[in-house]
Order: sequence, then structure tokens, then C-alpha cells
Amino acid sequence: MAWCIHRGTRLVPKFDLNAFFFYIGQVNGSLQYSDKIPDGFYLIHGMDAYSWTISTDLQTVGLIPSFESLMSVEPCDDSSVIVVAIDKSRDPGLRELVGGVVSLSSNWSSTNDVIDHLANLVCSRLGGVAMTEKKLFTDWKECIQILRSVLRSVIVPIGSLPVGLCVHRALLFKVLADSINLPCRIAKGCKYCKKDVGASCLVQIGPDREQKYP
Repeated sequence: MAWCIHRGTRLVPKFDLNAFFFYIGQVNGSLQYSDKIPDGFYLIHGMDAYSWTISTDLQTVGLIPSFESLMSVEPCDDSSVIVVAIDKSRDPGLRELVGGVVSLSSNWSSTNDVIDHLANLVCSRLGGVAMTEKKLFTDWKECIQILRSVLRSVIVPIGSLPVGLCVHRALLFKVLADSINLPCRIAKGCKYCKKDVGASCLVQIGPDREQKYP
């Protein structure tokens, strides 16, 4: 899985905000309270970002693939590449979710109330409570195969996902939390998931207190 730009001296022309977040995600495995996930962020599954070879341009081999180059990848049955994109401008499902949270947030009386509502929303949106990690991963793979066929692309908007792994749940939780200025950070690792893609959200509920999701 990759959600960063390459290590090295060549970053991107004129400094790209999404590339900066890619770098944070891969090197540190985390996003801090002050790191707002921007539209255009994408998470790559099924490939080593440092071994990118789909491009025939020798100058780009080994660099994180651009969104445009990923759009050209054919969703073959034997391909493991999947890109989960976060972009409200291209994702009506995500836009609706964010709008609903912003509208309802004024009715939530406390930080714990906000956390509970967001956690329940993200959980129900991305497949509900999984009995086992294996079952969740199996359901994820099945839904991804269907979505790739329907969308005819390896790029899947997060608002279209009916099932999400813990990393997708953590990202969606942070996007929603950011929209209502709830202090939230993403840390690598999840107590429910043993895979390398595991991630959790930590919400600040006091000067020195955090609450974890999931």
C-alpha cells in the first residue's frame, strides 16, 4: 500500500500539497491534528510505490504514480492495483456525507457525542461491524472486484465503497472530523487488524487525553 510520494530529491514541481501528505503517510505512517486531508488525496493498494513500472517513461520509474497515470491503468482481473480516492469535487457520495455531518453537528452536545455519531456513521457506511478480520478482507476484495468492473477503473471514490478496511475507515473518519474541526490524527496500527495497512484515528478529548477509533 502507498499513500506517499517517493523518497529522494525529486518531489513535484511548485510543491504539491497532496504529495506532501503522501510523504507524511509513507514515512511516518501517520497524519497529525494539523494535517487536513485535501481533495485529490489517494491511497494505492497492491503495489510497491517505489517499484512503479507501469509507466514507460524512464524518468518516472520508481516514483509515486500520478493520478493521471493511474487513470490509464486497465482494471484487469489479475491486477491487484486498487486506488481509493478522496475528492469531494468528484465524489457525490463523499460530498453528501460531509454535508450531512456539517448540518447535524450543531445538534451534538459533547465531544463524545460527536465521536459516537461519526464512528457509527463510518462503520455503517463501510460495511458495519466485521466478525473477523479475514471476513472483512474477503468482503472488501469482493466489493472491489465489482466496483472495478462497474466503474471500469482501478480508481474507486471512497464515497462509493460499501466495504472498507480499517485504513479506509480511519481516513473517512478524519475527513469528516476535519469538516467540523474535531481534532483528529491518524496513527499506524489497529488493535483489530494485523495487516500492514492497519490504521486508527485518535481524537483529542482534552489537553492530554485521546480516544481511539476504531
